[in-house]
Order: sequence, then C-alpha cells, then structure tokens
Amino acid sequence: MTKYALPDFEKSLFLEGPFGSGKTTAAAWKLVDFVGEYSPDRILVIVPQPDNAKPYQAVLMAHDVGLYPEITTFSGFARRMLRLFWPLIAEALKPDEHPSEPAFLTMETAQYFMSRFARPYIEMGKFDSIYLPEARLVAQILDNMNKAATGGYTLEQAHERLVRVWGDRQSNRLMVYDTIYQISQQYRAFCISHNLFDYGLQVELFTRYLLQQPLFESYFQTHHHIMVADNIEEMGAVAHNFLTWSQPYLDQQILLFDQDAGYRAFLGADPDSAYELAGLCEQHVTWGDGDWRENTGTIGNIQSLFWSEVQPDTAANQADDIIVLDSVYYPQMLERCVSTICHLIYDLQVSPEEIVILTPYLNDSLRYTLQSHLKDNNIVTHSYRPSRSLYSEPVVRAILTCVYLSHPQWQNMITAEDVTDALLQLIDGLDPIRAALLARITVRNGQLSSFRDINTQMQTRIGAEVGDRFEILRQWLLEHATHTMPLDHYLRRLFGQVLAQPGYGFHSRYDSARLAGELIQAAQAFRWIAYPDDRQDWTDPAYEFCTLIENGLITSQTLLEEPGGILLMPVYAFLIRNQAVDYQFWLDVGNRGWWERLDQPLTHPYALRQTYPGNAVWTDEMEVQAQQIVLHNVITGLLRRCRKTAYIGVSALGETGYELSGPLINLFQRLLGLAEVDDNGE
Repeated sequence: MTKYALPDFEKSLFLEGPFGSGKTTAAAWKLVDFVGEYSPDRILVIVPQPDNAKPYQAVLMAHDVGLYPEITTFSGFARRMLRLFWPLIAEALKPDEHPSEPAFLTMETAQYFMSRFARPYIEMGKFDSIYLPEARLVAQILDNMNKAATGGYTLEQAHERLVRVWGDRQSNRLMVYDTIYQISQQYRAFCISHNLFDYGLQVELFTRYLLQQPLFESYFQTHHHIMVADNIEEMGAVAHNFLTWSQPYLDQQILLFDQDAGYRAFLGADPDSAYELAGLCEQHVTWGDGDWRENTGTIGNIQSLFWSEVQPDTAANQADDIIVLDSVYYPQMLERCVSTICHLIYDLQVSPEEIVILTPYLNDSLRYTLQSHLKDNNIVTHSYRPSRSLYSEPVVRAILTCVYLSHPQWQNMITAEDVTDALLQLIDGLDPIRAALLARITVRNGQLSSFRDINTQMQTRIGAEVGDRFEILRQWLLEHATHTMPLDHYLRRLFGQVLAQPGYGFHSRYDSARLAGELIQAAQAFRWIAYPDDRQDWTDPAYEFCTLIENGLITSQTLLEEPGGILLMPVYAFLIRNQAVDYQFWLDVGNRGWWERLDQPLTHPYALRQTYPGNAVWTDEMEVQAQQIVLHNVITGLLRRCRKTAYIGVSALGETGYELSGPLINLFQRLLGLAEVDDNGE
C-alpha cells in the first residue's frame, strides 16, 4: 500500500491524475489515519454524487473504524446546514415573520410545483417554437435555475447570460428566454413564501446567506478540521467557492481532480473552475496511470489522433484491448454482441459483473432486444436509465391500473388491453394469449368480474392456479381504496400483501420490486410536500399524484445493485459512477449521440459556468470544439475504466436503416485502419 500513499503536506494538497491512478484509494487510506487522529465528526468528505462515496466506505469498513466521518455531496451538506441554522436564514428571508420549518423539495416535487406556473404559458403557446413536451419543458426550466445556482448566478444574471450567448440570431428564442425568466421568478417567489426549497434555492441560500454569517463561520471552524473533496471536476463553481472559503479554517484539506473528465457538464460541472483551486493549495502533485492499466498505448494513440494529424501505425493498434464487432445491419451487431458475451461467460468463465454494455441512448427497443437475447442464454442483466419517466415502465403502468381499479369514482375507463398488460407484469404463469383472454372476459365497464363467473371450459383453458391468483388480486382491489389512507400506504400494502407474495410478479423480479419502491417513495415525498396536513379523505391527492405519473413528471433515479448481472446503461451514467470493469461493449458507435450533446433549448451547459466569458456569443465553431473535447474525454474515460478489452459494435446501417458515419466510427477507422464493411459483415 505504500504505492498509494499520499505525499507529505502540511495544510493543503491538490492531487490530479487520470482515473485509475490511485488517488481515491490513497485518500481513503489517509482517511483511516485521520479517523485515528481526529474524532470522526470533525472530518468532512465531499463527493459529487452518493455513488462516489463507496470507495471510502469500503476502506473504512475493512478497517472497522467504528464511527464514520460524514461523506456527503455539497448540496447534501448545504441542506443539513440550512436545517441547523434555519433561524438565521428565516430572519434574512422574512425578518417580520416567524416561518415554520423548511420543506426541501425533491426533483419530482419541484416539477410538480413548477408545472403550476409553466402550464398557463404552455397553453398560451409561448413555447410552440420549442417542440418539447410539458415534462421536458418543466424539467429544463428547473435545470436552468439549478445551473444558475451552481454557477453562482441570480436568476436575472442567468437570464442575461443566456440572451448574450444567443447573440443576434433571428428566432423566437429570446422571447422564450424572457418567458422562462418570468416563470422562474414566479416559482421562486412562491417557494420562498411557502418555505419550499428546491436544489437551486438551497445552494443559493447557503452560499449567499449562510456563508456570510459569523455564527456559521465559528461553528464550521469548531466542528470541521479535516476535509477531503474528491472528483471536484464534477462539481460546480459554488462548490469550489465553498472549498476555497473553508481552507483557512481547516487543519488539512485534500482536493482530488480527475484529468480529462467533467462528465457532469450538463448538470453545471465546471472543470476549469476546479483546476483553479490548484493555485490555492500549498502542494500540487500529478500522478500517472495506475499499473493495472493495459491500454495506455491505445489511449495515447487516440489522443494523438484528436490533437494532431499524425496517423498512428495501424499494425501497432491491432491489439487485444480493442476488438471491433463489425456488421452490415444493426440487428447483426446486437447478435454479435450477445454471442461474444456468451463466449466470455461460458467459455472464458468471465463474471457477468465484469461486463458492461454501453450506448449513447438506451431506448426501449434496444433494452428489450438485448435483455431478451441474454435472458434466452440464462444471463441476467440490469439496466439503468436516469431521468427516464416512471410511466414509461410497464411495471409502473401495471400498478397504476390497480390503483384505477380501486377507484371507479375517478372514471378512468380501464380497457381490456390495460388489464392484459398489467396481468402479464403482476401474475406469474401467464402468457400473452391467456392474459388477453382473461382480461377480455373479466373487464366490464372499467371493473373486473370474478374468475368464478367464467364458464368451466374457459377456466380450464386459463388455468385454476392463475385464476386463484387473479381472484385474490381482484378481491384485494375491491376491498381497498385510498380514500381512507394515503396513496403510499395503499401501495405498500398492495406490494406486501399481494404483489410480493409467491405466484406474483414482484416475488423474484428485483427490477420490478425496485420500480415499485421508487413509486412508493415518490408518492410519499409528494404527500409530505404537497399535502403535509392530515386529512380524512385522500382521494384527491392520490388522483393528483397519478396524473403527475401519467404526465411524465416522476422519473426513475436509482440503480438496482443486483449481484451477478451485466450492466446495461448509457455512456455518461457509467462514466459518472467511476466504476472499472474488465470488458466493455460500445454499441452503435456510428450514432451521432456519441458526439452531439442533448438538445436543451431552454438552458446551456457552458454559458452558466463562472469560467465562461460573460459577453461571448456561443458560435458553431465553439460548439464543434466543445463536442471534440467531450468525445475525447468520453473515449479516454471509458478506456481507463476498462481493464482488459473494449468491444466496438459497428454496423454500416443504423437502427432505422440509414448509413452511419459519425465521428466516433471515423476515429476508429483512422486508429485501426478499418475498411468499409462488405455485405457479409467482413
């Protein structure tokens, strides 16, 4: 472990290097030493997202240190401090009042309140030129406010920067910016008046008010002596300002910076601002690659291709660390991916946990195709699609069907097709044909009739065992409604008393259970924020929450940590996790999604950075340069997280049948000397 020991320093250390060079490992071991010298509650570890805390937790657990230091995100620390010092904040916000305790909004509850203010403008046609559904409009307005707070700007300053970045282009975009500024002001005023604090307001209150309070300054100096901040390139400028503010009060501070990263730029991450902290630390150290890296030569050649016109020696790049799976047609590419995975698992005895399948966008058809093919080969997969609407999941729609069947007064006419889809998710032992037959016979005017009323021939065809399970579910739905209990209580009972029992869909399907858990948590958070007072009739809140689900305003956020399965996820979601695996499969590399950023017409990932020149107009040349840097960082980041081999899935024709020629496939053609694929995929 000497290799991963941090260099000696007295006050502050800035340690930079690529992923895999041992920075986090060394900091985690140093944390064990700190716990031996200081009380754990005097140590603070800041990470950009909760997943990044796992290496520290693993080392602390291995050393059985007892009490753990606080490991949190910047926003999590800010939220805890706002709770602790709420009287100071309340006095600054409402000096003439005595407001009640604050309510901290989740992303979903923030979207719920924001939709109240956005919907009238949507109905007036103010966003007709943008062509975005309501859920995405609401999410992007909030995202814009969050980026402004992360960059340290007020709403007015953020609006001015967006207008200047757009320049004098002729379009309706400036009118749209004016509209979202009005909506943002109305929403922010409503939140302050009702003590509702979303992410942006939490960050702004912490940085603009609390950090200026002498009482908080004294508290921080007394209670925090050691700070470790990891992956600071994935944090925003206000987090970096806090790290700078805290430095004089600490005995020691360690800052860790990943080179060629900043993958959370779409969330306001500012790597340039993070790197400026190097000049404020007494010691600045750079580390190279960890010696487990086997493809540093390939990374070097890729960097040469990006930043020079020198063509690498093709023969030197035909290595085992990159293997191209080339095909003519898109389905052939997926088949080759599956067959290669089967070879790795069954012939080479590779653990499925050491395999990840990556794609720029993980749509339903791709996920279903891959999971079905792998399931046919007895290979477990689990997927993660952040910010995907919960309503897009068949499991969630099945649960909502149950809720509607318990509430005939809502007059949501449930069709036989709805019940068919629900039964396939909820009852084991049903195939699509019998599920459709059972639904067609039992659905009457939006309600379910008894299985016992079906004639004997049909009961035999459907099966007595399935019929018994259907009847238990039907009786439960008849006997339970949410008018006497909150919806989250209803969902918990439905899950525990029926759906999680043997013979039902959630008993052994972990993904289904995880989605049900997310739905229950979202319903609980909605109740706590939107309807905090107790009441006798919960019908209206339940209906309102179900409407939010149907409108796509509630999203999936968590990744099920199911052991023994292959990860299937978008590229950025994998990179942000900071997880290394032995084998990666990059699919659809001809897709321009590897190169182009997501369309966010209501905000901008670069304009709201502190390091972006405020008067500069964003040009096409700047966009191309930014895309080039992003593509370079994505490729090198993936290869640094791949211990052995990256399989590159290439098809001459894309999913829709059109020829593909994206920048990533062109790069591999230059790197590996790939020729155009012939009709035989050779």
